Amino acid sequence: MNQRQRDLLAEIERDVFDGAKSLSDVLLKCVSLGECNGSTQLAELAAKELHGYDGTAGVKHIPAYRTVPAHIYVNGWKGPHHVYRQRVSPLQIPDFARESINEEIVLTNAVAEIENFAESAKQAGGAVPFGIPGGVELGKLIDYASGDRLQRIESLYWSVSEAALRGVLNQVRTTVADLVGKLHSSLPEDPAIPTAAEGSPGVHVTVNGDGSSVNVSAAQSSGNARSSVNGASASDRKFWTRTRLVGAFIVGLFTIIGATATVLSLYK
Repeated sequence: MNQRQRDLLAEIERDVFDGAKSLSDVLLKCVSLGECNGSTQLAELAAKELHGYDGTAGVKHIPAYRTVPAHIYVNGWKGPHHVYRQRVSPLQIPDFARESINEEIVLTNAVAEIENFAESAKQAGGAVPFGIPGGVELGKLIDYASGDRLQRIESLYWSVSEAALRGVLNQVRTTVADLVGKLHSSLPEDPAIPTAAEGSPGVHVTVNGDGSSVNVSAAQSSGNARSSVNGASASDRKFWTRTRLVGAFIVGLFTIIGATATVLSLYK
């Protein structure tokens, strides 16, 4: 994974835990990352959540977290009185429809739509309606079964709470975070960041002989660099030895003369 992909991964990790960030935007980044580095599981999940699920293929292909509680309500008339948001028992639904029309709904919508539903529910007081397939016909059957000629159902629908919608979005975030975390943990250590050994190249100093030479070697990224300071040659060392002896003799002689002169001056 190159540095650009690592940066994108870090951005996804940051945004997926930020509820203020659009989940749709996070999923788009997941698709981009998955296509770049071959993370098919992440890319496929993100694509499905972005586009929504095919409800005709059966619920077994849809994540369980997309099944949410939903009460059944009707709007209609009872004689001259208008009835709004009257709850209906699942037992009032005709027998042939009860298996598919109950107090649960499978949300096959794209994540962006669910985000909009959640915001609409917030503004509407906590819930949003979802139309029931064949609701008009089912309403007529319920009216007929009631035996009340003054009853007339206009609409039959599910009501899904904002909390249930937010719960779906949070489950998607959690699933993405889990996949991204596994992807991150599988990455090798970033080669651009040196290890402790690489970040602190060794410097070695070697002194050979009695002051004859000093060798300095430092580990470099491209190899070893060496510097050498050589001492004097054997003939040079003999020359400097004779010079030091003569100098020491002269210094000692002048010291004795100075001391003698001092003693004589004291006894004059």
